[in-house]
Amino acid sequence: MVKCERGSLHFPMILVLLVLMAGGLGFWGVLRSWRWNVQTQLRLNRCVGETAQSLREYLDRIETANKTIRSLRAAVTGFRLATRFELIPPLLEGIQVAVLVQDSTLALWQARRVTWLTRRGCGKWGDWALPLPDLKLRRGVPDADGQQVLEWIGARPNDFRIQVHHRSRAAAARVDVQSESNFGSASWQANWAVPQKTVLQ
Repeated sequence: MVKCERGSLHFPMILVLLVLMAGGLGFWGVLRSWRWNVQTQLRLNRCVGETAQSLREYLDRIETANKTIRSLRAAVTGFRLATRFELIPPLLEGIQVAVLVQDSTLALWQARRVTWLTRRGCGKWGDWALPLPDLKLRRGVPDADGQQVLEWIGARPNDFRIQVHHRSRAAAARVDVQSESNFGSASWQANWAVPQKTVLQ
């Protein structure tokens, strides 16, 4: 009789232990999945945020150099009209420095675009990203007042989008015009954006 009672007690205890173990494993799986999602989202956010900030800095650098070129070209014109030709060469050298800043900035961004494509965005296996924006800028033919400013081919875009995915996680940012001056130059800002639904390839 004692044996029967002990045996009948073991079965419910084993059942309770099995339920607790299954619940614990399920809870551990949920926590692990949640942790993976959080880590992936933080990684994508950091990557997209840094890329958007870089694009904003590059665009601002190009705009600042454009302002410098316009000012120096106006000074060259003024000194030419005032027949102060000896003051013109330093101004032309200043224009060349601004042009060099712009050309190196465009080269850096182009290199970043290539790296972005080869790494499929943020560099993790399974990432999928939209290509980084192409800055369609060109410089006019130099004249007597020196090199020209960089101008957009066609209408200047009001915003650029950066987006990357990894399975169910996605991050997106937008770099858009914050303000525009009467001299045709603009300042840019980077903001988070809602990821667009795209067909992943």
